[in-house]
Amino acid sequence: MKNFKLKPIYYPKGSYLNYILEIWVDGVNISQFYEDNKLRIDVGYIFHIYNFFDNYLEDIMKEEVLPYEDVEGKTIFETIDNIKEKYFYWLKDDYEDDESDEEIEKIISISEPFFDWQRAHRLLLSGPFLHIPDIIFRRIGDKIEISWNTIWDITYQQRKYENENIKFISTKGVSYIDADEFFLEIKKFLKKIDDISKIQNEKFRVVEETGKLVYSKDPYNNIEFKEEKEFLQDLEKIGYTFFTIYELVLITEKDKKIVPIILKYLSKIEDENIKTHLAYFLAVKNYKEASEKLIKEFYNAKTNEYRIALSKALSTIYNKDILNELLEMAENKEYKDVNFPIILTLNKYRDKRVKIFFEKNRME
Repeated sequence: MKNFKLKPIYYPKGSYLNYILEIWVDGVNISQFYEDNKLRIDVGYIFHIYNFFDNYLEDIMKEEVLPYEDVEGKTIFETIDNIKEKYFYWLKDDYEDDESDEEIEKIISISEPFFDWQRAHRLLLSGPFLHIPDIIFRRIGDKIEISWNTIWDITYQQRKYENENIKFISTKGVSYIDADEFFLEIKKFLKKIDDISKIQNEKFRVVEETGKLVYSKDPYNNIEFKEEKEFLQDLEKIGYTFFTIYELVLITEKDKKIVPIILKYLSKIEDENIKTHLAYFLAVKNYKEASEKLIKEFYNAKTNEYRIALSKALSTIYNKDILNELLEMAENKEYKDVNFPIILTLNKYRDKRVKIFFEKNRME
């Protein structure tokens, strides 16, 4: 078993940007905590962690010594606190504020190298978007030292959590991981987030009439709906077990057997906000069996947001058998605010009907 594993679990309940992050060190998931005597793990935004490793992995892999080598501690956290105690005189209670330029320059010269090192090695400084331990990564020889702490140090206002009733199952610890193993694990983590983000972007990004790419779906309005439980049960019957329907955003060409179930609920659900999500899920090349239903939905839709999602799906599927219908939608001035995803992808059809359409438009 690996000593270190960074496991992002996609969990788009409430938001398409949400994840659960399991951080396994020596067989313990140090992300887990007790809250009101219940064992749980946080769900939330993860891209600050992605950015931390994307920006600073190379720095972590270097054996960079923490500034102020004359100060030591039993752990890296204690060393940091001792450095502050010895050198950061302006944090002491008896410090009299001196706002002179010389004093400011002195404070900067003392603190800047210290914070630069922490920024590249201390995960908590990358953003407080998830309840996870305060973790520091540093290289020592051929190992990466992973140190974590979950104690709020009131003296220096650090490691404070929004809910102070949270008690992590592992309050602090140190582990040493093979540097190459650590590097590969972080690269694997980054790739998984990249792969998920790529699918999301392909589903939700559309091209405006101006040619500008826009994010067409609000990523924060995933809402519960009464049919979801039955929907999940139907998916489980064909081998797909999800926490939430919104995980369907990640379906690709290989998941074609899901299409009939999505179409079933596209008919069953009345709320067009929910149906808009389902339409974007179907924005996958070669989901041809969805075409006829999507066309009917387009003409019956009540909101422009839903029609744009349907246009996006129809333009992505690429079905020559419905080219006449797509051209009718593109030509109809009534739909000029919602048919642009179709118009801007018609050129992929090598057909004289498309050529005639664009020639006619140029003449008007």
